Amino acid sequence: KMIYRWDARSIGKNRTKIPLTHIKYLDKGYFTLAAINVYEDKTAIILWIEPPIAFVVESKEVTESFRSYFNLMWKIAKK
Repeated sequence: KMIYRWDARSIGKNRTKIPLTHIKYLDKGYFTLAAINVYEDKTAIILWIEPPIAFVVESKEVTESFRSYFNLMWKIAKK
């Protein structure tokens, strides 16, 4: 599952070709320079500033918290 900004449909369209990939988009009012990837017990946070900054937090509790946040955003996002 991936969530993109409302204006990133061209990027999302290419990703839908990946098997088992589901994509939704957030409305214009939701904007962030951060990308958050949640996997296993790790959370990677990438800040798209100049220069970009990225870090990984390895914590089951932190990852579950971000996974819960993602699920909330997934409910808000639209196809």
